[in-house]
Amino acid sequence: MLRAEVEEKLEWETQARIELENQLQAKGKQLAASETKRRATAEARTGPDNTRRAEEQRIEIVGVPVKTVTCDCCGNGDVPENRSVRIDSGQVFCSDCLQALRQSNHL
Repeated sequence: MLRAEVEEKLEWETQARIELENQLQAKGKQLAASETKRRATAEARTGPDNTRRAEEQRIEIVGVPVKTVTCDCCGNGDVPENRSVRIDSGQVFCSDCLQALRQSNHL
């Protein structure tokens, strides 16, 4: 594979991961807004005492856990999986190491 093709593929994968993360965050915000609206509607219908009991029984979504990986270059073990790239050799690189690799012209 030519260097330009590899760089293009890596950039595409990185952008796809970032876009997916942004979509997940937007969905979380949308769910939070729906829950707020639902609570306000319930309180308007039943009064604050009944709403409090319903809130005690509800399940709260706090977020999606982020899986982390270890960068095979620098050893950083706290790299979010969606911010890492697996290069052709099979190694996992964080964005900083990938940038350094690209700048050193070793791709």
